[in-house]
Amino acid sequence: MTEADDKLREDLAFYERGGLPSPEDLEKAPRIDLWRVVVQPHGDQHVMRVTGIVSRRPNMAPVSEIETAPVRWVDRGFLFVRTRNTLYELGEPAEEPAVPV
Repeated sequence: MTEADDKLREDLAFYERGGLPSPEDLEKAPRIDLWRVVVQPHGDQHVMRVTGIVSRRPNMAPVSEIETAPVRWVDRGFLFVRTRNTLYELGEPAEEPAVPV
């Protein structure tokens, strides 16, 4: 296992216990606005990703279109999503989320 895998496992266990990222962590996280959830086939399974306009992302233009890596956790209040390597703050959705919670 890598350090990223260990961090992901720790974060998911924390979220399962009802934990949320700190306000400081969300403030530092890349933010996705006009976001929407997309589900795509991936081999014999499907993966969920988030697309939208990202800001606060190192090594990218200040405001860029993005499609995340497969999402590993979605906050029930749609405040954030977590991929294997990245925590994203969710801003304004493109439309009302259609994902049942």
